[in-house]
Amino acid sequence: DLLTSMLHILVVISSFKGKWAFGHSGCVLYAFGVGFSGMMSIFTLAAISVERYLVITARPMSSWKMTYSGAKKVCFCSWLYCSCLTLPPIFGWSKYTTEGVLTSCSWDYKTRSLENTLFYVYLLGFGFAIPLAVIVYC
Repeated sequence: DLLTSMLHILVVISSFKGKWAFGHSGCVLYAFGVGFSGMMSIFTLAAISVERYLVITARPMSSWKMTYSGAKKVCFCSWLYCSCLTLPPIFGWSKYTTEGVLTSCSWDYKTRSLENTLFYVYLLGFGFAIPLAVIVYC
């Protein structure tokens, strides 16, 4: 959330200028950062749900608890998972581009191609549906 707030300063500046003011590299950096932060938010909620589920459903005499080392591993896996969701446009599967009134950047949802459709199905499945299903189940 802090990263997203810091990156939105770029949109504020661009809005005053009336166009995206930070070039293609800035657009990619902004879109990746905001997309990554959004995915991390939902995935973190899913991880917390799993942890709470395990604590609540464990047998009363069970000594299971999340350790510091375990929490670090969960954080690392979360970063890796969310990177797998947000890095593909940097490597050519879809792309990051300006959106709306051209003062912010996001995934290219305007291009109608099989490649983009598959990317959005990938994002919907792994970035939203699976974490949501985990949260609902837990």
